Amino acid sequence: MSKPILGIDVSKLDLTISLLIDKNYHHTKVNNNQQGFKELVKWLKKHKITQVAACMEATGKYGKSFANFLYSNNHKVSIVNPACINTFAKSKLSCHKTDKVDSMIIAEYQVRMIYINNSSE
Repeated sequence: MSKPILGIDVSKLDLTISLLIDKNYHHTKVNNNQQGFKELVKWLKKHKITQVAACMEATGKYGKSFANFLYSNNHKVSIVNPACINTFAKSKLSCHKTDKVDSMIIAEYQVRMIYINNSSE
């Protein structure tokens, strides 16, 4: 089993999440607050996931609490310049622009761009 990847599309009110496990996506949406973070932990446990490599765009204050939550719970967290994700999405000729599609693209970016560059881990 490959390492589970979490692609997160962050907004002020919610987090749209794609969990990538062995080339299969699972999706959820939670509130961008402590209660939502706890719901995510339950959802990950339902999928028998204890540790993920998470990736999100740098969104300033909207993603900071969630990134800190993930990090403090022993998950790897990558915060990426939105322009990099945008360029990656364009290279895939992605024309659908939804939160769910964005979270999937962010997860794939984590796999292809970050893990390739850190393959010694």
